[in-house]
Amino acid sequence: MNTIDKNIYALNLDYLVLAHELIFAGQPQQAMTRLGLSPDAVSLLANMRIDQLTLIAESDILTFAPRFHASYWSNFLNNDFLGSDMNEQRARRLHSIICNAGR
Repeated sequence: MNTIDKNIYALNLDYLVLAHELIFAGQPQQAMTRLGLSPDAVSLLANMRIDQLTLIAESDILTFAPRFHASYWSNFLNNDFLGSDMNEQRARRLHSIICNAGR
């Protein structure tokens, strides 16, 4: 497995496991809202075992669609409120957004 495939696998598995954990923690609404899952996807994931999630994650494409649009990225990169060290501020803000997206 090359580096790109390994990275896609890791993204897929992290996403699927997080969704699975939210569902089994009694938070299917959080899985739908935060991760963009449909009610049908929640029902399917609720009945899947970890080994099945692993098989899905092994696909060579993302198994989910990020909800960041080009306009979001453009606004983020062109925002002037970030202070003097804009690259550092942007990196911190982006990291925060990505981390909070999974909660």
